[in-house]
Amino acid sequence: LKRRAIISHYTDQAREELEASQVNISEQMNLWLDLKRSERTKETYRKALSDFFSHLAGIGVQPLRVKAEHVDRYMMILSDKLSNNSVRMKISACSSFYTTMKRYDHIKNNPFNGADLPAKQYKKLTTGCASYGIIRYQGRSSADCADHRG
Repeated sequence: LKRRAIISHYTDQAREELEASQVNISEQMNLWLDLKRSERTKETYRKALSDFFSHLAGIGVQPLRVKAEHVDRYMMILSDKLSNNSVRMKISACSSFYTTMKRYDHIKNNPFNGADLPAKQYKKLTTGCASYGIIRYQGRSSADCADHRG
């Protein structure tokens, strides 16, 4: 019984490897990108996925055989080079692609699910008037600011 379970496991694994190798990843990426409306989004996402696929090729992993460990290591590499927001964008693009691959039954699980994204960074509003940011936030104009009255 144990022997059958082991054989079954390796048979399933071999079948998954074969299926993953038969999927045209470029075609799938283009199909996924065609669903996006904005040309700028398409280009940004294409670059994010291409970078990830290049990373995978460098470590000898097929794009549809990615595991959560590969994602975590990639995020650590990105975090050493990019801002938190850039890392979040690249990982979000990849996660969206893998969600689609799951919908198409090319993978069982999205390896990006549950990934611990870096904290979002917010830009501070800087103006000549220290109170302008608060007043602007409240929907008022700079004329309402005591520092800007004549």
